[in-house]
Amino acid sequence: DAARIRGIMAMVNHPPKGKRPNVQFVGRRKDGGVNVEALRKIYHGEELYVSYGREYFRHLGRHWTL
Repeated sequence: DAARIRGIMAMVNHPPKGKRPNVQFVGRRKDGGVNVEALRKIYHGEELYVSYGREYFRHLGRHWTL
């Protein structure tokens, strides 16, 4: 389970085309992590989407995980 191995942030994704972010990154913690806050009410079972920002995709290159 990704949440147990990599933390809950492994469950937050960049929104697909036509969807908008429903959470945002806020502040950096002393342990190097970040906090997340809701931008609106999030309902049970709803996916969490955060904008990774342009820099993320610019540096992504052609790396793909299968």
